[in-house]
Amino acid sequence: MPTSPLHASAALLSGILLVGTAVAPAAAANSPEGLPERVDTFVADHVDRQNLAGVSVAVVRDGEVLHTMGHGHDSDGNTVTADTPMAVASVSKSFTAMAVMRLVEDGQIDLETPVAHYLDDFTPVDPRAEEITVRQLLDQTSGMASQGLVSPDRGRFENTEEAVDVLAGMELTDDPGARHQYFNGNYWMAAHLVEEVTGEPFGSHLERAVFEPLGMHHSTSVTRSQDLNDVDGLADGHINVYGIPVPREEPASLIAGAGNVVTTAEDMAHWLAPPTPTRAAPSRASRTPKRRRSRSSCPPPPRKGATPWVGVRSPARIGWRTAGPTPATSRTRP
Repeated sequence: MPTSPLHASAALLSGILLVGTAVAPAAAANSPEGLPERVDTFVADHVDRQNLAGVSVAVVRDGEVLHTMGHGHDSDGNTVTADTPMAVASVSKSFTAMAVMRLVEDGQIDLETPVAHYLDDFTPVDPRAEEITVRQLLDQTSGMASQGLVSPDRGRFENTEEAVDVLAGMELTDDPGARHQYFNGNYWMAAHLVEEVTGEPFGSHLERAVFEPLGMHHSTSVTRSQDLNDVDGLADGHINVYGIPVPREEPASLIAGAGNVVTTAEDMAHWLAPPTPTRAAPSRASRTPKRRRSRSSCPPPPRKGATPWVGVRSPARIGWRTAGPTPATSRTRP
């Protein structure tokens, strides 16, 4: 069945990155010098078998980037490299969660405080929504759900403020904290929370507080899917039609906080490296995801096998999926 290019790219890029993470120790232990060739052979075979257009790959082990590469081509016919920009869809939620958690560390946000405390413009029609905490937004247990809020509606939103106004007019489908329901609206609201607390546009804050400290110099953030057309070097993605990758432009939608990040395999390696075990003393930026353990601090690192949130309905921990199989690696943007 055809799927959104955004979601397809997230499945591919994060999946391949984490396949690399998993195979790297064994391969490196046997022959570190042969690791790039082994990975390249594996990826080339996978791309051929799955009839993919192109992929980018990064292999990370013990906080070290061992190998990056690209294979295939984008929808414009350009060769894919480790520096080819790709929209990573719902993997973006991990970055939104990091932005919120940095503000938690700085004492500007408390995870257990209702989000309405920070958002003067959030006046929900359902009184239960006034009790939604910041933590419940991030772990998708707010009680909010899509309820038919599909792409044509989302395409009319210009910013997170407009989205929050619509969310305020929706009844909850369950009490806050009662159950997990995956919904992009949680992360639209989280992005708006960051904007209200910092006084900065969400994308600008993400680049300053998350990308730059991690050395992700080729990453950016957009507000709407329409804005992807303005990202330098980003080609249209593909959908999979009966096993054939077909180029397609993104449907109009608000993606701030939920699917907003455009990055490269090289930059994603910087993102993945800090949470992996390492003997070196990390910088403050590297320490954020794994050192602090209190309830009002950053979450502990994802357990082995965990992946950035990619939109599946499984238990999550502050923007990371912590159970279930690794994502399928069968589709791509570009």
